[in-house]
Amino acid sequence: MLTITLGTSPYPFNRPIQWLQALLENGLLDEPVFLQHGASDATAVMAHPLVTAVPIVTLPDIRERILKSRLVLSHAGDGSARMLAKSQVPFILLPRLSKYGEHVDNHQLYFAHSVKPAGVEFCLELQELLPWIDNPPPPCDRALFEGEQLGDYLLQKYAQPDPIETRQPWQPRRSWSVKGR
Repeated sequence: MLTITLGTSPYPFNRPIQWLQALLENGLLDEPVFLQHGASDATAVMAHPLVTAVPIVTLPDIRERILKSRLVLSHAGDGSARMLAKSQVPFILLPRLSKYGEHVDNHQLYFAHSVKPAGVEFCLELQELLPWIDNPPPPCDRALFEGEQLGDYLLQKYAQPDPIETRQPWQPRRSWSVKGR
């Protein structure tokens, strides 16, 4: 079974659904597919006999499904990625990108880059995903980040100085006085 989880963000993430449609139309998938699509438009694949599509799924249900999956494709949310790594299942992250309106910024892309050294694969295009469909990557063999380590790592790697905190405090040009006081 192939499980695809796109999260619950209010922003549509239609790229992976378009990829799934192409894989199905070209006969590259012959196994059941479970699709958790959130706010994305899954109309193009919902009628396919191999696809079970739901907008939202409970945490126990998604955990059960990923443990039965040959491969999991997941949005690159850090909570989902940590759960997948801990579950020791083959998975690939699909970062949401702001240029497609999939999120407000590219934090999922930054996160995907940060976990690549731990052996976590990610794809931005269907062509990058194709080799992994028949030959999934090995499961991640270690925890990705625990607790506040992720935030600390991302701040250290990507943070720019806050322009408000780095400017000089405001100084009056001349002293002011009020007559009669």
